[in-house]
Amino acid sequence: MFPPNTQHFRDDAIGLVKQRERRCVVPVVSSNRALVRSTKTNGDSDMFSSREHPGFLPSGESDVTIFRPMSTYDEFYRPAPMAPPGGHKQPARREEEWEAELKVAKEKHRLSQRRYYKKKDCFVRLENGNDQLRREINRLRRKYQDIRHRVIPKVTVWTVVTEYFQVFRNGFHADGRKQFDFARTGMTPDITHNSGRGIESLTTNWRLRSGWFEDIELDALDLKKSLDGSIVATTNTSFTISEKTLQNVFLSLSQVRWRF
Repeated sequence: MFPPNTQHFRDDAIGLVKQRERRCVVPVVSSNRALVRSTKTNGDSDMFSSREHPGFLPSGESDVTIFRPMSTYDEFYRPAPMAPPGGHKQPARREEEWEAELKVAKEKHRLSQRRYYKKKDCFVRLENGNDQLRREINRLRRKYQDIRHRVIPKVTVWTVVTEYFQVFRNGFHADGRKQFDFARTGMTPDITHNSGRGIESLTTNWRLRSGWFEDIELDALDLKKSLDGSIVATTNTSFTISEKTLQNVFLSLSQVRWRF
């Protein structure tokens, strides 16, 4: 079996590739051809032709001419140099220039790192300073409280009245330690308060009042000393009436359904 285009096969279609040092495309010639200078191109010595053995040539042909100048063969097949992205060729830089640029870049990086660590160290110092100030404030506050309790001022009727309005200004606190200490040290055991008598009656009355009402605020408007040495105080008391107040103090009002 043969392919259908057997009649188109020619003996001169197969050639031997000539070895070259540079990798490029080269024309092929028959193994029986010898490259000689062509004399059929009006004396042009830059053209070359190939002659082969007469037995391998078709009838009517004596030679085959390859139309490629020999002087421009290497230039034609030499690969073009790669152009930079901008389309313009840049001059080659010397190694000293690269080293100088690298040195400048390293110096900039070193300065940037120094500024970064300097800011970081400053932030750490500020945080440590704030913690130290907080500890110092707490220490001085405790020291002030200790000194305040140790120093016993001269007790007069005016100092007792002034301290009373400071201690019970916002009612009776949850622990009540400060109010108890003041009542025992600054008042007589037989003190009269509303309908009760004694220190326990005073503190109990303030505890109940603080539990019934919210946002208690006691202000002294006027203080007058009488002839017998006692002091009469005019006060202003404000508080908030809540649902808890209605249930504990005004029970009858808490059972009424209000409509607004």
